[in-house]
Amino acid sequence: MFKKIALLGLIAGLVFGAEGLVSNPEKPMAGQQVSWTLEEFAYESGNPVMLLAAYTPDTVLIEVLPGKSTQDGWSFSDTVPQDAIILTYKIEDEEKPLADDDGLFFATLIYEKSGKPRRDANRLHATLYLDPLANRLDRARQLVEMELKEYPANWEALILLRRLQMQTGEVAEAEVAAELDS
Repeated sequence: MFKKIALLGLIAGLVFGAEGLVSNPEKPMAGQQVSWTLEEFAYESGNPVMLLAAYTPDTVLIEVLPGKSTQDGWSFSDTVPQDAIILTYKIEDEEKPLADDDGLFFATLIYEKSGKPRRDANRLHATLYLDPLANRLDRARQLVEMELKEYPANWEALILLRRLQMQTGEVAEAEVAAELDS
């Protein structure tokens, strides 16, 4: 019985291992050192790199971070830029992706000292799920609603929410136009 449980645990670890890619600290703030450690990849690699994009209010800063082999697996680290709102990343080598979020980039929101995600972090995270390959409008909508809960005056998030609602037929374009004109 123990062997069966151990085997199931091993299989689950291989299938869901990349989902365990969590930042340390879990809620990083601007200027902090942040790191990620992953025990193993989908296949052997001796030269993994993290493709990291730091979204700021007016640009995206791109970095390629080399992986460092540790006793716990592979580690990647960087300092969060002062203006960063969200970090998106995936891990790959010269051949193919090693760890990503089901074909998408992982995301780590940047937090304020108050403990809230920075303004626009959830909206930017939602845009990852708008990719036609992702087909995750449900997750995008959930993130936009979270953004509006924290920042009700974020008009960009409101417009994105209304766009998603128009796509599903929940609201008509005329209703949205009237709301925005008021």
